[in-house]
Parts: sequence; structure tokens; C-alpha cells
Amino acid sequence: MWTASARHADIVLPACTSLERNDITAVGSYSNLGYVAMHQAIKPQYESKSDYEIFRLIAREMGFEEAYTEGLDEMGWIKKFYNAARLEASQNGYEMPAFDDFWKAGWVWFPVLADSEHYNYLGDFRKNPIVNPLGTASGKIEIFSEKVASYGYDDCPGHPTWMEPTEWLGGKLAEDYPFALLTSKSRYRLHSQLDSTESHNYADIEDREPCWIHPAAAEKLGVKTGDVVRVESRRGAVLAGVLVTERVRPDTVVVRHGAWYDPEEPGEEGSLDVHGCDNVLTIDIPSSKLANGNVANSSLVRIKKWTKDLPRVRVWEQPETERADD
Repeated sequence: MWTASARHADIVLPACTSLERNDITAVGSYSNLGYVAMHQAIKPQYESKSDYEIFRLIAREMGFEEAYTEGLDEMGWIKKFYNAARLEASQNGYEMPAFDDFWKAGWVWFPVLADSEHYNYLGDFRKNPIVNPLGTASGKIEIFSEKVASYGYDDCPGHPTWMEPTEWLGGKLAEDYPFALLTSKSRYRLHSQLDSTESHNYADIEDREPCWIHPAAAEKLGVKTGDVVRVESRRGAVLAGVLVTERVRPDTVVVRHGAWYDPEEPGEEGSLDVHGCDNVLTIDIPSSKLANGNVANSSLVRIKKWTKDLPRVRVWEQPETERADD
């Protein structure tokens, strides 16, 4: 997919999808309930190759293919990873089938022990905090951290406290930017993945990312569902399609994150994004000197109905390219 970031590349090596190669994956998010064999459904399409094959060929050209592959092909590495997990499982009292049997069956599931059915994250600590201390400096639950306090950071004291956000509805900036911006996830893609596929047709309005607006706010702005608006923050502006809904507050709008960046004037700083990329609007600073948490939902915007001709969304179109053998 020609993502916004791929368009900055001078050389693009097309990697195939997970359906076009063999692989193995753990299932169960945090619980690691088992392993699943990801069987190749189809061969890599057109000129695409698997990630492993791409890097193998690069390593070959650079003269260290053997050091990279260690004499194993893709299935060899999958088998090696599985057998390493099988050995560790055996050492912990679990028996996993041989690789060939696992690959044929397609999955292996670990038994859930009775104690795990009612697992308490701090259970051992509660039973005996001396024998089972936590990973804090004191080994206890800490409301105040002497270590964090010792850093002397003005934006991160050693205890929980409310600190005025960079942008919020209670600040003076809200006089010019009266809407809080939320950038939640879209049900039609995973972050920005799949934005160029058919799925965007189920959500987009006039090819733009939707902007949820409360009916009272929409009336004040003179917009209705299906209109296009300019959403602007102190950092930039985007075009978005209006969706009037009572699922948001009158002082809040939602532009879901993940729409691919599509500037009206590529390469020009401050160019209007015509597609609705929320990153153009949000704050790009760390949450404090200590942490680098995301502060994307501490942004204010203002909104105005778009009355000019709509620029074409071009980010889904393949750019001009040259083949290596041309």
C-alpha cells in the first residue's frame, strides 16, 4: 500500500501480506493461551516478497547472507522458534506436540490451571508483602515516589496531582478554539492500516474522515450531516465530513485517527490536509520530562463550514514510479 510514509521513500521494496507467507503466532494477547500455525494461503502476488526474503536478498548483496540466515529458510526459522518454545514449555511441565504434528493440526492450546482461573495480580503481595515485594523502590504500593520527586521535574512531581493541560476547554485558548478534539479508533481500520481499502467507503463522507458534531453545535455552525468542514488547531487544518450525533458533547468533536495524510500542496509546510488526518491537528510533545505518553486528546480546534470546491483525495492513488529494470 502506498501509505503517506511510503511516499517519502526513494526505493520501495514491496512486502507481501501475512496471507502470502507462512508464519507462527501466539494467541491470547496477555494470557498466551497457545500458538497458531499461520499457513500460507496464496503465493506472494506480482513482485512482492516476504519480509524475510527481502532482507535475505539484501544481505546477499551486502555479502553476509549466511550470517543473516544462519543456514535456515523461512520454515526453518519457524520450526526453530517453535522448538525453542516447546523446550521451555517442557521445562515448565507442559508438553507440546512435535513441530510437524503442530503444523498439521494448526494450533496448540495450553491448559488453564485452576489457580489461573481466579488469578489475582497482587494476590501474592497481599498474602505476604515481605516475601513477595512489588517492583517499586520500597517494595510497596507507592502513592508518593521519592525517586521521581528527586528528579525535580516541574511537570512531573513525585505524587499524583492535577496539572493544567497545554490545551483544554477551561483555558483562555478555548475562546478562539472552542471544541475539544478526541481522536478515537475507527471500527473500519486498525489505526491507519486498511485506510486505502474498501473499508473506508463505509465511514468516509465525501471521501473525508468523518467529524462527529453534536446537534446543538452543528446548528450554531450552520452545518448538517454530509457537509464538509475545515477543522483547525494551532498546528494545522484538515477537511472532514460532518456527522451530526448526540454521542458527543456540544463542546467536543471526534475525528478518528488513522486517515492517511494528504496535503493539498505536498512539501509545503502548513498545507491543508484534504483527507482528515488527525495527526495534523494533535499535539506532538511528550506528556512530561519523565515520560513520553501520548497527549493527542489534549487538543483544541475550531470549525468552519467548507464552501469552496472540494480538493480531490489523492492519497489512495499510486504515485509515479520507475522500475529498477526500466
